[in-house]
Amino acid sequence: MDSQIEQLASTYLRDVRPTGASGLRATCPLCESKRAFTMSTEHGGWKCFSCEESGSITTFLYKVGRLTRKQVDRAVGTLRVAPRLSDRAKRKMDVKEEWT
Repeated sequence: MDSQIEQLASTYLRDVRPTGASGLRATCPLCESKRAFTMSTEHGGWKCFSCEESGSITTFLYKVGRLTRKQVDRAVGTLRVAPRLSDRAKRKMDVKEEWT
């Protein structure tokens, strides 16, 4: 396991296996369903196809790690995660760059 997301996942998940170029599959820590939980190592997004829970690395730490806001902020601050921006956020960034 080489990425920080993979190290974090191995802390909170069981039976972690790589899938594809940038994904992980594991037993869901919320519903205990085997092989229904997937996580992207690129941006930290996750989803369980059994219990339908999903979210970002932040919501993962809230729900699974049961961490406080301060603990989550500290943990996420140490990760090198490329956040996914919505198209709207990207357009706002493009507009701001044009005006500078």
